Amino acid sequence: MPRNTALYILNRLDEEKYATLDRLIENNVNKKNLLSKQDRALFNIITYGVLRQKKKLDYIIQHFLKQPFNKIDNQTLNILRIGIFQLKFLDKIPASAAVNTSVELAKKHKNQWSANFVNAVLRNALRNSNIPKLPDKQNNTLKYISIAESFPEWLVKKWIESIGAEKTKLLCESLNKIPDITVRANSLKISRDNLIIKLSPFVNNISACKISPDGITFIKPSTRIDKLPGYKEGYFQVQDEAAQLAALLLAPKPEDKILDAFAGLGGKTGHIAALINNKGEITAADYDTSKLARLDIAAKRLGITNIKTKKINFVKKETIEEKEKFDKILIDSPCSGLGVIRRNPDTKWSASKTNLQKNGLRQITMLENLSGYVKKNGTILYTVCSAEPEENEEVLKAFLSKHPEFILKEPCADKKLLLKIGYSDKLYKTFTHIHNTDCFFYACLKKIK
Repeated sequence: MPRNTALYILNRLDEEKYATLDRLIENNVNKKNLLSKQDRALFNIITYGVLRQKKKLDYIIQHFLKQPFNKIDNQTLNILRIGIFQLKFLDKIPASAAVNTSVELAKKHKNQWSANFVNAVLRNALRNSNIPKLPDKQNNTLKYISIAESFPEWLVKKWIESIGAEKTKLLCESLNKIPDITVRANSLKISRDNLIIKLSPFVNNISACKISPDGITFIKPSTRIDKLPGYKEGYFQVQDEAAQLAALLLAPKPEDKILDAFAGLGGKTGHIAALINNKGEITAADYDTSKLARLDIAAKRLGITNIKTKKINFVKKETIEEKEKFDKILIDSPCSGLGVIRRNPDTKWSASKTNLQKNGLRQITMLENLSGYVKKNGTILYTVCSAEPEENEEVLKAFLSKHPEFILKEPCADKKLLLKIGYSDKLYKTFTHIHNTDCFFYACLKKIK
């Protein structure tokens, strides 16, 4: 069952242009709740593992083939990836189980010929226990990192040109690691220290985050997150530490009128509300009404009372009432998602150079559409879960060149917090290999006239 479900998800990702791992899992695994706790764990290990190691798996598969790699159909290839991943990356799965279950998947979803083919390739790999020799590290650094760390060559090349080969390898390694679970203590109801005490008996390796004052990380919870003590009471919200920094850099005040322009499920909205102690006025906007409905449910659980939701798409030239001028606007801009690869490993295979450029143009449009809704002397915090210049620096440069009424400024946040993040020219970035968070970008714009 877990392998069959993993194959289904991997196939859907290949077949559907706009499919995403988190949405497929939500609709086909979480909602149906068909997997036992043990099966769900194996499903997660295989699905995320195959996506993290896909390029390396394909490199291994090619080594054991007697025919061209590109002649293998996607479904059979995914079955081989599942089998090879278990053989080469999982110590606790017996080799016979890895081979036999993969052969059965081929029989069920393809045909006997495919089953025989899968059996032959996996048994060949089993007889040759070592992973094929990687490309030479010195003479072909690009290909070496791409295969060793399983990342697309175009992306590795881009990063090498930006931060160098050594840092690129460190970044890739960090993005391939399974991240700890990170939550934010809801200060409206509990302190971080008390939440740590409350959760400690039910999780492992719990500790306070190093940058966010409300963040907590842990691993191996004894039950589902929504079943942990304090969840129903609204004591915490799941949120990466880098995402927590957005609300802190926005630096909201109790008297502010605030717009969260791409609120999504409301992680940052909830944090803003907690920071101003349920005072002020927050408008949470999004074009997806199902997300806004879930945001309302989350707000009720967290005890938040100062949020109103509104369906609106700022990618388009939609408008809200002219009288609604805001002191602060948070733009958590839709982007490539390359900064959250460790949580969404499918992203590294779906992103492209062209997408980055298209995203940048769209993000400039969003900024322009929203720039009229901030008051004079008000601020916009532009944040993206990506460290790519096409979605970051280049967007701001293009926007500021056409909008002299805005300037780039240092956020009005705690100075110690700013120093922990690190910045250049008033632009702030987190990196997984440096901060042990998702990769995020932040910039604060002030309207001066």
